[in-house]
Amino acid sequence: TILTWHFTDVSGNTTTCHQTVTVKDKFAPVIDCDTLKNIVEELTTNDCRLSANAVSLSVPQSIDNCDAKISGVLSPVPNSYPLGDTILTWHFTDASGNTTTCPQTVTVKDKFSPVIDCDTLKNIVANLTTNECRLPSSAVPLSVPQSIDNCGAKITGVLSPIPTTYPMGDTILTWHFTDASGNTTTCPQKVT
Repeated sequence: TILTWHFTDVSGNTTTCHQTVTVKDKFAPVIDCDTLKNIVEELTTNDCRLSANAVSLSVPQSIDNCDAKISGVLSPVPNSYPLGDTILTWHFTDASGNTTTCPQTVTVKDKFSPVIDCDTLKNIVANLTTNECRLPSSAVPLSVPQSIDNCGAKITGVLSPIPTTYPMGDTILTWHFTDASGNTTTCPQKVT
């Protein structure tokens, strides 16, 4: 705002001077960050990343203390989202350069169960060593099977239930392979 000052002497002579008054907004925009809902997406392929365009983001809006509408600006802009949580940062900057940031979480979940080659679990034949018609579990050596998840993580098989003894005949063991996202595949193994 420009003010004009008038100075007049007793003889009626007038001089004017201009003065500029600048009002600056020093208040950062106030944003309700809770309106930025967390986003959960599932992998659509066995690739362990989602492309940025697979995640639908709405540009958040706010009103500044001086009633100006402010659009959030995402920075940095991700090219893709890895498995797990990615924290986005939205920046809200008013006309005076005051900035407020808000986080938003994008969670990518793996919906694919581990792919296991169950044929690698060989059947085991154990001979009775006593006349009790059953073997203690310690008498049957089991190798713990391993696999690789679609996201490259090593997965160790877990036997459940664990038998305490093996009776005469066939016992079917069940190995469970669970990835970090909780997806499980099972494979049988026969002990005779």
